[in-house]
Amino acid sequence: EICQRACKLAIREEISQWKAWADTQADPKNPSSPFESTIHTIGVQHFEEAFKFARRSVSDKDVRKYEVFRQKMLAAASGAMEGMDDAKKDEVPQGADMSAF
Repeated sequence: EICQRACKLAIREEISQWKAWADTQADPKNPSSPFESTIHTIGVQHFEEAFKFARRSVSDKDVRKYEVFRQKMLAAASGAMEGMDDAKKDEVPQGADMSAF
C-alpha cells in the first residue's frame, strides 16, 4: 500500500510538471522544446508523504498482547542472567541487547 501510494505520488508530480511545461508551449502537440522530467526515481519525499496515509494493521488489543509477551521475555532473560555462574555470564557478548526479548 505504501509503495503503491509513493509511486502514484511520483507519477502525479511528473504529470503536474508536464502540465506546467505544456502551458508554456504555444502548441503542446508541436512543442518548441522537449519536455524534460526532473522525476527520475520515487524519492524519500514520496514515501514520507505516503506514510502520512498509512493505516495501522495491528489492533490495540494485539499491541497490548505482544507488549505483555515482550515484558515476560525480558523478565525471563533477566532471570536467566541472574541464575548464571560468572563463567557463563562471560560468554554473553559484551553489550548484548537483551531488550530484543
